[in-house]
Amino acid sequence: MRSEVNPPLVKFLKTEKAKKGRLTVAVTDNQAQKLAWRTPGVNYHWVYNTTTSDDIEILVDQLKIDYLVVTNAPKRNRFLLDDHWSKTHFDRLPEKLGGVWIYVPRPRG
Repeated sequence: MRSEVNPPLVKFLKTEKAKKGRLTVAVTDNQAQKLAWRTPGVNYHWVYNTTTSDDIEILVDQLKIDYLVVTNAPKRNRFLLDDHWSKTHFDRLPEKLGGVWIYVPRPRG
């Protein structure tokens, strides 16, 4: 059985890891399993559709994620259902990358 891979996302993550030196990413679905061995040195957290906005704040504030990669419809993720919350906490890259949305945590004041 062939595992699905997202070459544009893999390239993006490798490039960001090379730039930053350290990279931590939260991903939805089972993407962590598919990406981890293709992106050495990138740290992953797995986000479920039951993950709350409070959980995401822990990922940002305590675990210091650099990106949130959403591979399914944002409406399936409870933390993105609140449009005001998501727009005040994240910036979304303008285009999908290989079919996924990438969110960048906004700096906290």
